[in-house]
Amino acid sequence: DNNISKLKASNACESCNLDRAYLSRRDFSDANLSGAILSYADLRDSKLVRANLKGASLSGTYLSGADLSGADLSGADLSTADLNRAILSGANLLRAKLWKTYLTGIDLGEANLSYADIRGAIFNQAYLSGANFSGANLSGASFYRANLSGANISGANLSGGNLSSANLSGATLCRTIMPNGFTDNSGC
Repeated sequence: DNNISKLKASNACESCNLDRAYLSRRDFSDANLSGAILSYADLRDSKLVRANLKGASLSGTYLSGADLSGADLSGADLSTADLNRAILSGANLLRAKLWKTYLTGIDLGEANLSYADIRGAIFNQAYLSGANFSGANLSGASFYRANLSGANISGANLSGGNLSSANLSGATLCRTIMPNGFTDNSGC
């Protein structure tokens, strides 16, 4: 495919269609894939460190074990993607869509997920220390045994979610709608 060849040759493929592409175990660090269509692509165990995926469509994409440290995923659609065991430390997911995304065992330490739509996502046993979830919609999300220490959860909606055995030490809760529907203002 021409778009795959273009990506391999130049480490860039802005707004191109890579739908269902097999790109597993490759190094695309610092790649420019802004606005690209990568729906249902296989990027398992790939390196996308500091990649520009701003506004990209990654719905249903296989990213388990991928390294997206410092990547810009602002405004990206990651709905129903498989990000189990992926590394997104320091990544920017501002206003990203992660609806019903699989994030078990993920590293999102210090990541920016403010105003993201993360309804129904599964963060079980995830490392989320210092992450910014301010204003995010986390309704129905599961954080079973997740580490949310030092995370900013101000203004977030966790209604109907699961925080069983989650570590919330040092987390900022202000105008935060908790799983039981009550608002927590303890950190205001």
